[in-house]
Amino acid sequence: AQRISNLGEALWTANGLIICGVASPNLRGIASDGTGGAFLVWDDYRNFTTRDVYAQHIGINGAAYWTPDGVLLGAEGVGARIGWNGAKGAIAVWEDERNYGSTLTDIYANGIDSLGNVWAVGGIAICTEGGIQQDPHITSDGAGGAVMAWVDYRGTYPSNHSIFVQRVT
Repeated sequence: AQRISNLGEALWTANGLIICGVASPNLRGIASDGTGGAFLVWDDYRNFTTRDVYAQHIGINGAAYWTPDGVLLGAEGVGARIGWNGAKGAIAVWEDERNYGSTLTDIYANGIDSLGNVWAVGGIAICTEGGIQQDPHITSDGAGGAVMAWVDYRGTYPSNHSIFVQRVT
């Protein structure tokens, strides 16, 4: 990551900061923390079997606030997005494959506070209906929670789909 001035100058380390130095990280989302820093979310293969979702909080000065290489939000997740919770933490949402054999992909989320503590190990289920739920998006609700939306194929894929929305606090 790199912080850039309004003149296009690098403000941190010359070649940027390493946010995650493990196997095959794929940055999926970034959100402001409201104080000049940012929350980042990605998935990677550090366990060499599935992609898992991780997050990191970077301050305005370039310091990483949480565990090196990120805090685990959920296993077997892809396509994560993250949003500031309006306080000192963030909420992330992703497509989850842990129940792929029974419900295909589901939508899971996890919140994380300023110290890197998560709501629940592995996240919480937002939607576990049969079929495919994918392409989640998130925005702050302005009250410490978030509103999430995703494409939902509960019917015949790919012709029968809807957009679903859920608010979490």
